Amino acid sequence: MSSKSENTMDEMSSGAVYEGIVNALAEDYFDLYYVNVETGSYVEFGSVSEEGQTKTENRGDDFFAQSKEHMEKYIYKEDLEMVKKAIDREKLLEGINKYGGTYMLQFRQLVGGKPIYVSMKATRIDGDDHHIIIGVSNVESQVKDRRAAERALEERETYKRLAALNGTLLVLYYVDPDTGRFREFNASSEYRELGIDVEGADFFKTTYKNSDTAIYSEDHDLFHAQFTRERILETIERDGVFLLDYRIMLGDHPTYVGLKAAMIEEKGKRTLIIGVFNEDVQIRQEMEYVQNLSDAKKMASIDSLTGIRNKHAYSEWEKETNERIEKEEQEPFAVVVCDVNSLKAVNDLHGHKAGDVCIKNACERICDVFNHSPVFRIGGDEFVALLFDEDYSRRQELVAHINAIPSDPSKIRIGETISAGMAEFVQGQHTSLLSVFEEADKKMYERKQYLKSTVLKETPQVEGDPEPDYISVINSRKRLLIVDDMEINREMLAHILQDDYDFYFASDGFEALEMLRSHKDEIDLVLLDYFMPNKNGQEVIAEMQVDEELMNIPVIILTVDPETELDCLKSGAVDFILKPYPSIEIVRARVAKSIELSENRELIRFTERDKKTGVLNKEYFFRYIQRLDHLYKDCAMDAMVFDVNRFHSINKQYGRQFGDLVLRSIGTSLRNLARKTGGICCREGGDTFFLYGPHMDDYEQLICEFLSEVVAGKGFEDMVNLRVGVYTEAEQEPDTEERFAKAKIAAERVRDDSEEVCGVYDL
Repeated sequence: MSSKSENTMDEMSSGAVYEGIVNALAEDYFDLYYVNVETGSYVEFGSVSEEGQTKTENRGDDFFAQSKEHMEKYIYKEDLEMVKKAIDREKLLEGINKYGGTYMLQFRQLVGGKPIYVSMKATRIDGDDHHIIIGVSNVESQVKDRRAAERALEERETYKRLAALNGTLLVLYYVDPDTGRFREFNASSEYRELGIDVEGADFFKTTYKNSDTAIYSEDHDLFHAQFTRERILETIERDGVFLLDYRIMLGDHPTYVGLKAAMIEEKGKRTLIIGVFNEDVQIRQEMEYVQNLSDAKKMASIDSLTGIRNKHAYSEWEKETNERIEKEEQEPFAVVVCDVNSLKAVNDLHGHKAGDVCIKNACERICDVFNHSPVFRIGGDEFVALLFDEDYSRRQELVAHINAIPSDPSKIRIGETISAGMAEFVQGQHTSLLSVFEEADKKMYERKQYLKSTVLKETPQVEGDPEPDYISVINSRKRLLIVDDMEINREMLAHILQDDYDFYFASDGFEALEMLRSHKDEIDLVLLDYFMPNKNGQEVIAEMQVDEELMNIPVIILTVDPETELDCLKSGAVDFILKPYPSIEIVRARVAKSIELSENRELIRFTERDKKTGVLNKEYFFRYIQRLDHLYKDCAMDAMVFDVNRFHSINKQYGRQFGDLVLRSIGTSLRNLARKTGGICCREGGDTFFLYGPHMDDYEQLICEFLSEVVAGKGFEDMVNLRVGVYTEAEQEPDTEERFAKAKIAAERVRDDSEEVCGVYDL
């Protein structure tokens, strides 16, 4: 041992000890200790003065014991246990040895009753194994600076994660709501090209200045009126969030964005968070959906044969009328139900084309007579007129006119007379439009029976054609299937919804599927319990999804487990209701909304598809081609035409029913082919079909497989011959219809006696 280490603590001069301390530690420590680790004796040097001299000097016998005695008073309570463990002789020496001769610890010490961050550094003196130096320094300002830097880094990392999770986020601003000072976090190179300031002293003034170049000109007035400091803060105070949709110029094109602003509070300071999101694709898709829905509703409300309103339009009118009746606000009106006499005989004797002519003539006559009233075709040969105002005042005269028939029986031709019945709405007597309709329908039926037994009794009848019983054809109430293994749950739901709906019930999954298959055309929505014996709700949905007749019936899942929500929605459910059931109004609203959304989707599906074959109709097909060109913008596209050779001969030789079977088989196989190739298909008309999609190299094999699928197991392998024409690189032809005209040219090259499977027409 060196001579220095052999001296006792009392023999050491303060100057010599201090000199050793200064050499071992930095000058910025306010408490320094020179400690004998064997005996615990120590010398304490207090804060160092500006002149470099120590202000105090204390000695003690046991540093470790005395430190623990004073800890309760000087160490912040949340750090006390940590410091006690660290200022243990064995632990401290272990730490010094482990970390190469120096051990450091950061904690909070009470100074003037307030906690400040300090750093303790314990180190050995070179050549002396019996003593250590312990220094305590004030690091409050360094900790604050480091934490501020960490927070800034964390904010940026958080923003990066947010931007990664939400690919639509363009930019995020932190704004001081009181001063207007702001910082920008930017994740979009397109947004950066706008040249907007990334920080500044007045966010609202800067934004107003930038709006002239950044915001689409047509949205300037909207943005300036809505985006003010006062309006934003007032809206957030009231609603919790401020939202604004507008367009900015990204590149050369206006892009829809959504701005969202909210207030957060951190450590007593308010910060306004403003995010701008790219919502262009979503908003344009919603606009297209609304337009498609509007077109579909318009198409779905018009009868294709006569051009007047159809049964769907009548149902909508019925709902509105019932609401007015319930509120006792309905004006006087009458319902006239009209039916074309002997239409079935016309169809049987002369064909459906002749029957269609009779329907059109009857429609024209009804509209001429009731020319101030809405007229609907609600069935094959059945029409309804709702008489208001002038027509209502002349109702008896007009009904007599529509019922008039020639006095000379020889001039009566089948299919050219009409039976009509009328009923007048009486407030208090009739509770709905349906009740008035049923009364008028019954009178029409009585009129029809009278004519059949008198002036029309010689009208040719088809043998075996029974007279139908009186059945009302209009009923606007929806029917629900409630599936639950507990009867009390089924009864509770039915009680909640009984004012608006009729019901079927099932107690398990097997019974539910049986009920669905038996009443698939009557069930508008399924309320399905998730946990059931035998077959649970998810298994029921899985079977519905692979059954073409059931897959479009909407399902709401009922369960006590919120964790199953995502699984249910992924499997095909449209909504999710937890048990115990929420308020009655929430259950009713969710049921009504699910049915409405399902009907809207069905309207679009109904109007865009050819009803006989299931492929797209021509109008929607050409509309979707534009989408496909955009989706496959870097891919060559081909137009294909499928044509049945001498289809009129097939109909003539084997009958129209057989011809329809052929068309349906082609439609089914063509849908499968479209799925394989990533394309779309339609029925252009009659016996001609179109397919459009990405280019395929081996058309011969593809078409052979398609033709085999068309005839497989159908029994008409040798009766049907198809010609197929392909126009390659069709996307280069700007005229969409011209693409298929050229594909038809290719199809014309294929002859009956040719071994060629298909013709290919190249540019």
